[in-house]
Amino acid sequence: MSDMGVYSVIKNLVLRVYVSINQIVTKVAVPLFSKLYNDQELFKSKYLNVVSVLTAINCFIYFVMIITAEEILEVFYGKSYLQYGSILAILCIWGVFSSILNCISVIIVLSTGRTDLGFKWTQYRLILNPVFIVIGAFMGGIIGVAISQAVYSILTIFFYREVVIKKIIHDITSAELFKSIYKPLVICILCFPLLLVFNSWLKGFSVNPYINISINMFLSLIVFTFLLGKQMKMKIKALK
Repeated sequence: MSDMGVYSVIKNLVLRVYVSINQIVTKVAVPLFSKLYNDQELFKSKYLNVVSVLTAINCFIYFVMIITAEEILEVFYGKSYLQYGSILAILCIWGVFSSILNCISVIIVLSTGRTDLGFKWTQYRLILNPVFIVIGAFMGGIIGVAISQAVYSILTIFFYREVVIKKIIHDITSAELFKSIYKPLVICILCFPLLLVFNSWLKGFSVNPYINISINMFLSLIVFTFLLGKQMKMKIKALK
């Protein structure tokens, strides 16, 4: 019970970011896509652009959270939570993919009026998610549950394409969906070891978690802007 309490507290922290991003995106995107449904090609093109932009935003925010997991827990909950940094880092992976999935789900379901597909997806989710939770808990306790949720969130993006997206955008392929999300993910994977080592070195000079978080956020922003800035600017411009 104590472990699940810790899990719940940390997951709620991840959800704060998740909810904030989703509220902003859906308020802007749903009215836009409601006007595009009659033009399937334009709808598909802009939809994939939104997926790319969403992935970049989520990857940047959660990437910083993964790197500075211990510092973030210290800021929000105190030093007694430092031992749970790995759980926060794993749940941030869940946060990335769940936030992307939730946004693209709300956009496509609400803008097209296909709430029946949204209900159908909820039924699948209510069946699948508990299975992953039970398997994760059985194999690794609280860490196992966090890992199982991360795996679940990755797998369900492409399952969602079959259940919902393909029923609305008939010619969309898994390759196109993957192409719209892979670049920010690759940047995160390649930069992670370097920035993790840098953060470990930084801890030797600074005991202030606020300073560590700020420096890591600044460096990550530079990396993402340099490698993705031009591409994301073009995709955002294409949405207008």
